[in-house]
Amino acid sequence: MNNARSSLEQDIASVDKQVHPGVTLRQSNRKTGVFYTPRHIADDIASRTLSAAVEDLTGVSLERLRTTTFDSDQRASAFHVLKTLRVLDPAVGEGVFLLAAAEWLVRTRMELGDRLSEQSMKQEIVRDCLFGVDIDEGALENCRNALGEWAGVGNDDSILTHIRHGNSLVGWVEVPSGFGNASRETLDDLLWNFLSSKQRQQPRPTSASMMPFHWGIEFPEVIASGFDVVLGNPPYGNILSSLERHLISRTRRYDISTGRTGTWNSAALFIARTRSLLREGGHLGFLIPNSVLRTRQFKRARQFLLREMKMWLIIDEANPFTDVTLEMVSVFCRAEKYDGNHEIKVISRRPGIDWEGQVPWKVLASSGVFPLYYDSILASMMKKATKGWITASRGRDIPKAHVRDGKSRRFSVPYATSGRSVKRYKLDSRHLIYSDMTFKRDNGLLESYDNEFLISTKNYPYPRCVMKPKGVIHGGGAVRIIPMRDGVDLESLGLILNSRLVRYLCLRYLTNYSQLTTCLNTGIMEELPLVFPDNRMPFSVLFRALEALYDDSYAANPDSIHFLEKLSDALVYELFLLDSDSLARAVEERLSDAGDKLKPKELSEMLQDEIITSLSDNIFGSRLVREVEGSYRMH
Repeated sequence: MNNARSSLEQDIASVDKQVHPGVTLRQSNRKTGVFYTPRHIADDIASRTLSAAVEDLTGVSLERLRTTTFDSDQRASAFHVLKTLRVLDPAVGEGVFLLAAAEWLVRTRMELGDRLSEQSMKQEIVRDCLFGVDIDEGALENCRNALGEWAGVGNDDSILTHIRHGNSLVGWVEVPSGFGNASRETLDDLLWNFLSSKQRQQPRPTSASMMPFHWGIEFPEVIASGFDVVLGNPPYGNILSSLERHLISRTRRYDISTGRTGTWNSAALFIARTRSLLREGGHLGFLIPNSVLRTRQFKRARQFLLREMKMWLIIDEANPFTDVTLEMVSVFCRAEKYDGNHEIKVISRRPGIDWEGQVPWKVLASSGVFPLYYDSILASMMKKATKGWITASRGRDIPKAHVRDGKSRRFSVPYATSGRSVKRYKLDSRHLIYSDMTFKRDNGLLESYDNEFLISTKNYPYPRCVMKPKGVIHGGGAVRIIPMRDGVDLESLGLILNSRLVRYLCLRYLTNYSQLTTCLNTGIMEELPLVFPDNRMPFSVLFRALEALYDDSYAANPDSIHFLEKLSDALVYELFLLDSDSLARAVEERLSDAGDKLKPKELSEMLQDEIITSLSDNIFGSRLVREVEGSYRMH
């Protein structure tokens, strides 16, 4: 590394996102899924997790320990817990979490009146309480240097004995039966025996390149009962080799990888590995990407968190990094198999949202996506709404050789493949491209061309829908909205999906206000709670009218569009949130009187009568609707 610190490092080390003294910063590494943790987050995760663990073990809150006079036996018991606590970071990197834990431990012991000198206390904490493993030797060396400097012992191996080099995910947690005194080499050989005959024909990877870590022989005194606390920011991404996956699958205790809802993402695998390393009742505090809580590939990981752990706190950290656009959450769990009825606390640190709430365990257990911002509005809505109405299927790509930006005799078929080509109620011709006729060789593309159906932009946090006509193909930047039940009217569905209420549902409950790319074909649409009207006529008529007005151009019809959009939103609010259908009946009555001969602008003028306007205004003035309209990212 250059002696001069980069501007990136200076930014990360600034004020509230500084790293612990002694930690040498390196740039995040996308290839290995490593993103270095800001100090304030590491401090917070360590403090909350260690506090919970100590309070569990002592049976007394730390506040009472600090402020109440205890007899000598009680105080001795508290000191024993603090001195024998075993804290692990299985992807320790440069040691930011272990340093945070170390500072918390020394501070707490001093507050409780520990008479040991501060330097002796620090050495004792590093030697007896802190454990770290990492496959990156450079990061590990920096970790050892940081802890050695903090404890005032330099690079003393007798103090830093529990900072080890290895692959936390590959290897044995417990030594297999009959191999109690086996060497590392013997346990490596036992691992390699799991390889298929085809894999064995390849050159055997060296232990140095794979670095299996056998916990039972590295930390036998801890593995016998398990760690008290596991902290960290595990690497994220599909970064494991096929060989690593194979070996993990043969030695894991918990399977969260197989099947359509399983994942080989390393962050999820670290969560499962951690459960094997914690003692029963131990505590986990991890910083993980928020996608773990909301996308389809992590569904089994979410069920694992619910069933094999007892989550007690989730913190939405938004994007805490300065060098990568990745949104994170801190999750806190107790290691116990759980199937109960408690509430998980949720705290938001997302800019613009001052939120602290509770989400029932049963709500998370019944949801494909964890709705962190669960509230009374969703609770009220779910009395009427149900999930599983629709799904979204991505369009197909056409090779570049067969499309052009401009229309010509050869390239004449409109192809809506850019997300920008799909707007609410309109296909934007400025962003359409054109295909030649070779698409007819592909049954999926041909089906799109031959049929009319509802499509939406794919990479967007909420639906933006239009009815795709016959003769137009939808591509990879769009999704087809497919009803999963019979009898769904696509025009009524389109009006509902284009509503402000569905925007709110997706932003708040299905994407947890994520600012990053959200794909509607990753399980969001299946989780969208929907209500359908008994009489679809007002909804379908308004959908067709808005499509016609937008097709004619917004600039030519702003007043008509504004009124019909507001009326449509009022109808959807009434349908989902209120115990009335007065507006829907009033609109239906006016439409029935007028017949179906009115043009969209005439329809707009006709519906602007005193009764309908008053009913619409009353809906927008209701408490629940005002809460929705005034919420974050609705303007």
